Amino acid sequence: MPVVLINYFTDIYGLRSTHNKRVENLISEEKFLYPLRVKAKAPYYVVGTSRTRYIDYDRLSKYLDKHCIRLGLSSAMLYEWIFLIKKIKANSSNFILGFDAFSLNINGFEPKDRLKDSFKQSFSNPYFGFKSATKAMKEILNLTPYDTFFTDFDKKEFTFTKEEIRQKMFVEQDENHLHYKNFDIAWEQIHTLAQLTDKNDIIIIFPKYYAYYHFFQKYDNIESKYFEAITYLVKHTDAKIWIFYGINSITLNKANFDDEGWHFKPKVGKLIMARIFNDTSIEVPVDFGVLLTKDNVESYLSLLNAQIQSYHNTKSNP
Repeated sequence: MPVVLINYFTDIYGLRSTHNKRVENLISEEKFLYPLRVKAKAPYYVVGTSRTRYIDYDRLSKYLDKHCIRLGLSSAMLYEWIFLIKKIKANSSNFILGFDAFSLNINGFEPKDRLKDSFKQSFSNPYFGFKSATKAMKEILNLTPYDTFFTDFDKKEFTFTKEEIRQKMFVEQDENHLHYKNFDIAWEQIHTLAQLTDKNDIIIIFPKYYAYYHFFQKYDNIESKYFEAITYLVKHTDAKIWIFYGINSITLNKANFDDEGWHFKPKVGKLIMARIFNDTSIEVPVDFGVLLTKDNVESYLSLLNAQIQSYHNTKSNP
């Protein structure tokens, strides 16, 4: 019984509430957590790739005025998103999806059923785990601020160049960097995703370091295929679809990203959420974030295409 009480009242993984929970636990990708998170039947879940690690889930729950749990998974592919979304839709929950380009690629990484085995296991109660109780007791004694992971990460400096990104992600493409190899989209899965989406869902095209946008235009028509998928979702769903893609004051600044410009930092995640939920107490650059609609999607994506071409034709940046 003490184990049950410890786990229930500490709730270190945020199954019941994100308030005063350590960031590392809210974003943990321990496989046993995924079925427990779905079983929690939260009103909202965040689905996507490792970029969803850099969102403040306590702040997001406050914006939504509803409990929100992370179901993001590093290097998650479209079929993995769909697997999780089907699970949460069965509970009448909604999702916020980080719509990464590489996740759509059918020619990148070999398919892996990383989560299915976890969901096949029998879970009677998430609060019976002795391991969780032991960790919870350690957390009680941990006096560092809950968001130390974020504040420390924001302060880190990373050194990388545009050419290093090109070589690693688009030219050499070793077994750990197949994200954009022979890029092509799984269209049947895009259609399935659209069918699972309703008006209370949110889809986000997260920002990347500006250099990626140049390479998306240069290699395998990545940009045009990605934009086609975005356009399809805008036109065939009633979800709110926000885009932070393009040349803007955030994507041009190396200090906003980690190594190779792969992930935005938590301070950028804060700006993204402030824009989406219109938090006027946070100053968000005016050029950062646009809500796509059926009326503006084609013209806006065309504008982004021209903007990126123009910038890279006239600028030479490291």
